[in-house]
Amino acid sequence: NYRRIGVVMLNICFSEEVKNTLQCAIQDGYLIASDTVCIPDDLSLGDISNIKRIESRISATKLLREVDHVAEMDFQFYYRDFFQKLYIHDKVVIWYSNTAAEYCGYLYVLWLLTDSPVEVQAVCCSRTLKRGENRFSSYASAKDISTEEFIRFLPYLIVVSKEDQHELACIWEKLMLENGNLRVWQNGSLRTEQSDFYDRVIQKYITSQKRTIANVMSDLQYKEQLILTGGFVVFRIQQIASKGIISYIENSEDAYQGLVSLL
Repeated sequence: NYRRIGVVMLNICFSEEVKNTLQCAIQDGYLIASDTVCIPDDLSLGDISNIKRIESRISATKLLREVDHVAEMDFQFYYRDFFQKLYIHDKVVIWYSNTAAEYCGYLYVLWLLTDSPVEVQAVCCSRTLKRGENRFSSYASAKDISTEEFIRFLPYLIVVSKEDQHELACIWEKLMLENGNLRVWQNGSLRTEQSDFYDRVIQKYITSQKRTIANVMSDLQYKEQLILTGGFVVFRIQQIASKGIISYIENSEDAYQGLVSLL
């Protein structure tokens, strides 16, 4: 169907938020006519042994759904849309960044397309771009890009050769075989770690003064250059609090406004 109506390119990203922004960029003429799908999941978390078996992702996606109030039906819809459209376009463009969640997604897509004739292009969105005389903008992930800015990333688009695709797919194969609870991005690569890997750095930004989880996450991003999925951070804070190390006051309406402090 998509070939018949002339849409031969597929954009792939790793959140509903980025998908919506990409679609706006296409509608507003900043990007050429193309289709867009997303993997609505953080593949740095949980079981990755067989992602097409959606039930294997339930425990990991539960962290996202509960915190951001996303219905399980939405996850299933976006995954179904992704798998249905992945192989029916002549070319895919993967929009990813050097964060654990998006780089895992990037590797997974390359692994899926290893033996496919589909041409694969990719653009890493983790970069600093010049905006004018002595003016620069830095982007940590694809979520930082506004509708009119996607066009500025096109010069950084690369064709992923079959050799590179195979090499990167092998990295994903290794991570799948390890199938740990957590994959972390550090020093330019991914590796499997224990679930409590980030606890020490999270605790670094919990003080004797009450702070919101949103404040802690902001410090992690801007002081540690560490972008973690919100649901995962909330879960880790709950786990730390259960050990009697910190105080945690839940906010049932907005988990990110939950309060944390040292005991």
